[in-house]
Amino acid sequence: MLTGELAVETDGTVRFVFEVENTGEDPEEVTFRNGGHADCAVYDGDDEVWRWSVGQMFTQAIEHETVEPGETLRYGFEWEPPEPGEYTARAELRPEGDCTAETTFSVE
Repeated sequence: MLTGELAVETDGTVRFVFEVENTGEDPEEVTFRNGGHADCAVYDGDDEVWRWSVGQMFTQAIEHETVEPGETLRYGFEWEPPEPGEYTARAELRPEGDCTAETTFSVE
């Protein structure tokens, strides 16, 4: 069973760390459709104001990865200084069978 957690650090630039852990007792096989294994988006209410993958280019290759019990995958994303406000960030693993995590944060 894959579970996700999203941490946010704000110090001028906003940094996100998305951790996906296999909390189950069996290995989990994930299949990625391209080199963009994970993505992160920021919302102001219902409006998407930023998405990490926009403007990115990824290798086009099917990749399989086994996540063993207790193993954690980590992905990092950076957002240049945004306008002050309250936001919601959502990160997702992008294989077949997604795992997501969401958190709210403030920028001053």
